Parts: sequence; C-alpha cells; structure tokens
Amino acid sequence: MSKSDTIINKLKNYITEKKTNLCFSADIDDPYKVIEILNQIGNYIVICKIHFDIYKFTQKYNSEYFIHDLTCLSNDLKFMIMEDRKFFDISYIVEKQFSFYKNWVDLVTVHGLVNDGAIKKIDAGVLLVANMSNNNYDITNNCLELCNNNDNIVGFITQKNINYKNLLNFTPGISFEDKTIDDQKYRNINNISNNDMPDIIIIGRAIYDSNNILETIQTIQNINLQNIIT
Repeated sequence: MSKSDTIINKLKNYITEKKTNLCFSADIDDPYKVIEILNQIGNYIVICKIHFDIYKFTQKYNSEYFIHDLTCLSNDLKFMIMEDRKFFDISYIVEKQFSFYKNWVDLVTVHGLVNDGAIKKIDAGVLLVANMSNNNYDITNNCLELCNNNDNIVGFITQKNINYKNLLNFTPGISFEDKTIDDQKYRNINNISNNDMPDIIIIGRAIYDSNNILETIQTIQNINLQNIIT
C-alpha cells in the first residue's frame, strides 16, 4: 500500500466514524485561541489546517507548547493536521523547509507547478494546489502529471472536483453565503449540489467568527451529512 493510500484510508475512516468531512481552517494569529477552538470542535472535524508562520507566539505560550497541544488533540480527538505552506521552490529548499514539519503534520499543501524532485522531499501526504478561490488560474494538468510519478499525493486543493484515481478533492472558501472579502471569494455551502460537493470542505471564518461555534459546526454537519464518504 502506498503512502497516499494509507493516509486516504485513515482519513476516510475518520470521516465515516465521526460523520463529518470538515477541515477547520485555523487562520487566526493567536495560537492559544486555535487550541481553545479545537477543544470545542475537535470531535466535529477530520482535519485542522494551520498556517504556522502567521501565529504570534509568546514566552508564555511558545511554538513548542503549541505543537505539543495540537498533536495531543489530534491524537485524542482523531483529526489530522495540515500545514498550508504551499511549498513552491527547488527540491533542496523544499527539503529544508519541510524538515520543520516532519513527524508532526500529516498533510501539506504544495503548489502544482513544482517538479517531482520537490514532491519526493516531502515525507507527508501531499495536497497539490490546482487552483484557488482568489483568482482564475487552473494548473490541473500539471498536478495530474505529478500524480503519475509520486506515491505520496493524497489529493487536490481545488474549486472544482478533479476525478483522478482515488485521490481526494479539498475545497476552501466555503461559507454560508456567496460573498467576497478582500480577494477571497466564498461559496454558499447550501448552493453546492451533491455532485459538486468536494470530499473535504475547508471552512475557517464562518467558524471562528461565529457567535456560537458549536452551533455553527453542527449546522455545517447537518447540511453536508448526505455527502459523507462511506
């Protein structure tokens, strides 16, 4: 069994067991607040997506404390950790960049314009960025070429489903209404048909800006329950 198959099977087991396909996008800069939210919602998500480089650590709550708390919650509440680093460099640099995340993250994002050498330096599940919600480019074909030569690719970051082997589609920019904030375009989860629903929905602001986080999470789960992978 390839690395990607192992990770995909584990993720599908989480989805089936927890009856959710939600990835929480922890895009706030307070790492302690991230942990507080995860203590509330960890049972309702299968992935926590982080941007480690935006967190503002302090002497009281430093990066080591954060990594310890995050990995403990991940193990206890059964969700994966995704670093949304969007690796995009020569393999020599990617190897050095990834070394910080090795052994404590399950998934990383990688820009679809890298080469095979960069992918092979990553000892984690890879999600290839095929397109994004803030522009119109689409590099799906480049991503498919990378899939042919690497066994650690789990799926795609994409606004439209890509049907390729057993790989998964992860879609960010989902909310409760169609809107644009800065250059980020949000799609209303209620307007996404069953056929267009991705395997994993990535939601951030609609959760962490909510007045009632648990109620919001449960609403998302009820809306998307029929799309859970079995």
